[in-house]
Amino acid sequence: MIRRIDARFIAINITLLGLIALLPFPTDVYGNYPSSRPALIVYAASISATGLASAALWFYASQDNRLIDPSTPREWIVHSHLRALSIPAVFLTSIPISFIGVSAAQFWWLLLIPMRFYFRRRYGKITDIW
Repeated sequence: MIRRIDARFIAINITLLGLIALLPFPTDVYGNYPSSRPALIVYAASISATGLASAALWFYASQDNRLIDPSTPREWIVHSHLRALSIPAVFLTSIPISFIGVSAAQFWWLLLIPMRFYFRRRYGKITDIW
C-alpha cells in the first residue's frame, strides 16, 4: 500500500517501533499484578499509545494519498482508520472504568470482539476490499 516514504513517516514509524519495544515491561507488570488498578492503567495506556502511533502512521500516509497508491479504495482507507482507532479507544475508555472495578475494565476489553465483527460485516474482510 505504501508507495513511498518521507522523513516524517520514518519519524512516526521509529516512534511506533520504540513504543512496541517498551510493551514487554507494562505487560510483565500487569501479568504479575492483574488485579492492580495502577498496573492495568499503565498497561492500557501503553497499548493505547502504541495503537495511536500506529493510527498516526496510517493517517499520515493515507491523507490525500500522500504516501499510498492513489487507486487505494476509499472504503479500505476508512476501514483501516476505524480498525486502527478501535484498540486505543477501548483501552483508553477502560481506564476510567477501572475506578469502578478492575474486572469491569478487563471485561470492557472484550468490546473489541463485536467491534471487529461489525467492521467485518460493514466493510468485509480487509483483504476483500483491496
